[in-house]
Amino acid sequence: MSHTIFLDLDGVLSGWIESAAEAFGISYDDLLAKWPPGSSDIESALGITKAEMWRVIDAQGEDFWANLPETPWARRLYDGARKVGPVVFLTSPSNHPASLAGKLRWIHRFTGNPRFRDYLIGPRKELCAGPDAILVDDHDGNLDKFVAAGGHAICVPRRWNRMHAYPGDPCSTSASARRWRSYWPTPTTSRT
Repeated sequence: MSHTIFLDLDGVLSGWIESAAEAFGISYDDLLAKWPPGSSDIESALGITKAEMWRVIDAQGEDFWANLPETPWARRLYDGARKVGPVVFLTSPSNHPASLAGKLRWIHRFTGNPRFRDYLIGPRKELCAGPDAILVDDHDGNLDKFVAAGGHAICVPRRWNRMHAYPGDPCSTSASARRWRSYWPTPTTSRT
């Protein structure tokens, strides 16, 4: 039986946080030093309000989203997921219309295919959940909702989620990588 893999973009395949830090003239490492582990509140780490943060990012338009860097593991994660089953990019846009177009450009550049269409863009990721669906994401709330809706989820450890104690390449074979893969129920583990 094949499982559909839903891959998040921002924080999983693309470096949204890295680009946001750059937009505010701070290095990624300096931003992380100000950011409490496990907190998803980047605005506090930047010392600004959420409205101020989005005003700066929105002003960069479509190019901000289209030019996000790939995470160091993006290609290996994507290629590995394709060996498990069909892969669909599942990403939530910002409230600015340029986010949609920029994300689509990013997907086309990443896949090398301007006609690539295996993507869904919207905030309600849990609507894709089911017994044969696996979400790979970095946002605790998305993962929890997906599992509650009947899907399976894998958390990519990042500073801003509950797996922050296991940073690094999620595609490695280290003990910490094995731990993140078992954090949420997957099709090979029983659900309680």
